[in-house]
Amino acid sequence: MTVRIGTPPVAGGCEAAPDADRMSEWLRSPDVVRPDGAVLSWWNPAHPGYPYPEAAGLWLSNACATGQPGRPDALADRVAARLCRDAAEAGGAGRDGAVYLFDSAVALAGLLAYRSGGGVLDVAPAAAALHAFVAAGIERRAGCLPAARGRWSVDFSPHLLKAAKAAYAYDRAFGARSAGTLVPALASLAADVRPGSGPLYVHAHCYAIEGALLLRSAGVRGLPDPAVEVARLARFQRPDGAMPAYILDDRPAGAARSDATAQAVRLWCLLDPVAFAGPIRRGLAHLAACQSPAGGLLYEPRGDDVNTWSTLFALQAVRWARSRGRIEDVL
Repeated sequence: MTVRIGTPPVAGGCEAAPDADRMSEWLRSPDVVRPDGAVLSWWNPAHPGYPYPEAAGLWLSNACATGQPGRPDALADRVAARLCRDAAEAGGAGRDGAVYLFDSAVALAGLLAYRSGGGVLDVAPAAAALHAFVAAGIERRAGCLPAARGRWSVDFSPHLLKAAKAAYAYDRAFGARSAGTLVPALASLAADVRPGSGPLYVHAHCYAIEGALLLRSAGVRGLPDPAVEVARLARFQRPDGAMPAYILDDRPAGAARSDATAQAVRLWCLLDPVAFAGPIRRGLAHLAACQSPAGGLLYEPRGDDVNTWSTLFALQAVRWARSRGRIEDVL
């Protein structure tokens, strides 16, 4: 099902987009949040998802976003409590015995959004533990414990630029001064935001651009202009509005992905919604085509996994197409 955006988006015109109300309802359903507060990666009875602390952090950041009416509700309390337990047991955020710097930063940002939104649970101990893990990982330049190589998610690579959001938020929440040490170490990754060769994974690349934009907005100097990469993304958008899984040899490659498409739409809305009006419209139309009968978004158009993080990103993309967002609020 597609809908018309009720308020004219900053990009101009009223275009097809995923139904925001149905996305919001699905994200609060048992398909996503279990009774114990765990947030699942996706819903598919034939291919069950798993409890995913990173998705829980994104979920909390969305539920407790700036400007949301009222304090976090009982469902947010449940998600925050489970995330605190998971962090205490693992010393950070991860799964299958591995603890990830990026996941821990996203979980930390979610708990801090819950705290700043007026959540009743004391998340300070879990936030301190997550922050300590993130800080140690940045100091060691280690994306994962135990150390591993072979995937973008375990490497100390540019997607970790986005961890700056958690560092800044932690300092604001507790009067700390960690960003002065952590941000320069992260900023060193900005020089590699656009690798010179090899396949570029668009989902992770968008994280890197988001982090670089955040650092620029915070006044960090000497960084390559991330606007160049935001504009470059539009070159690889497919005619149906989808972003590909990969960019290879300066061409789109791999399956269409709803997470990367929603991330690209957010970036275009942030940078220049008028100049990127066409890519935004096409991207929203593709995301509408990915919306499942349940309300969440399919990871791939012909897939069966109704994906939690894709839906969260798409919900923010729709909101920002209506009213321009802020890089500080990016999920």
